[in-house]
Formats: sequence, C-alpha cells, structure tokens
Amino acid sequence: MNTNSSQNTTGAFASMLIPFVLMFVLLYVLIIRPQRKKEQERLKMLQNINKNDRVLTSGGIYGIVMNIKDNEVTLKIDETTNTKIRLARSSMIGIEKSGEPEPKVD
Repeated sequence: MNTNSSQNTTGAFASMLIPFVLMFVLLYVLIIRPQRKKEQERLKMLQNINKNDRVLTSGGIYGIVMNIKDNEVTLKIDETTNTKIRLARSSMIGIEKSGEPEPKVD
C-alpha cells in the first residue's frame, strides 16, 4: 500500500512541476533573452563612441563628442557659445556616426 501512495505523490508532483517549467521557458524566451540581447547591443554602442560623433543622452540632450576619458564623455552642446558638458558614458542612449550629414534647421 505504501508503494501506491508514493507513486501518486510523485505523479502529482511531476504534474505540478510541468506548468512551472513551461512558464519559465516562456518567460525566458519572451522577456529575458530579448532584454539580454538589447543590453549587449547597448554596451557595444557605448564602446563604439568616437570623437565627433553626434549623440543623444538619456536626459534628452543632443551633442557632439569632443573628448572621451574612460567612463566620461565631454559633449559640445552649443556651437555658438562653445558650451561643453561632462557626462557619464553610460548616459548615452543614441549615436549618429560623424560621417552622417547634420539635419538642417530653418
């Protein structure tokens, strides 16, 4: 009698475990994997920032990279007054390479 009871318990446990495993696989495929890929692309973008690149910061500031030191970037944000600011490299969220034409403002 004891053997039959333990088989029922094992079968019940296995049937409860299967939905949790399926939910974890679904969570990984839909959320975790794309997030990791996006973060790797972001880190690659941060490593490829060069002098004279036009960038967008997380604060919404557009600027031209003037200097890069370790994790610090100096941006020129105003051409007429030569205004520069220092920011953390990690605050960059977008980049336009220096070879691309600058949009005209009328």
